[in-house]
This record gives sequence, C-alpha cells and structure tokens, in this order.
Amino acid sequence: MGEAILDAAGRPAFLQSFRLSETQTRRARLLEALAANDWHLDRTAEALHLTRPALVALLHNSALTWMLRQDVADRNLAAHRRGQ
Repeated sequence: MGEAILDAAGRPAFLQSFRLSETQTRRARLLEALAANDWHLDRTAEALHLTRPALVALLHNSALTWMLRQDVADRNLAAHRRGQ
C-alpha cells in the first residue's frame, strides 16, 4: 500500500509505501470477504470455509463486531464458545 505524487510530466516526484501489520491485513481480508458477499454473514462464512459463529468470533477478535447488531454478535459468540 502506498502513495505516489507525480509531476506535471507524469513522472514520480514522491513515492512512499506502507507495510500493513498482520492485524490490519486480517481486518482488510475480512472486510473484502464481507464486501464480496454483499455483507451477508452466512455467505461470507461459507466462502471462508467457516461457521457463522466462527466468522463472528474472527470479527470480534479483529475489533469489527461494531458492524453487527449486538444481539447477533452475542448469540454467535456464545455459540462459538459452545463449539457450534
């Protein structure tokens, strides 16, 4: 990931790249998978070869459960803890 600033002739005048952390990469992959599946949890879980509760646990561990209704997050996290 990075940025480039070009001069008037279209030549690079400034280049900078950024290395994403493992956490940022995991979050990006989860968001990409959700977007590719129209933000549908079951389809995203299937695409990632996970159960829905396992997907929600990944979202929780990646600090992304704020995107879910609280009851959906709670129900699926409880199911994940029970091993379902």
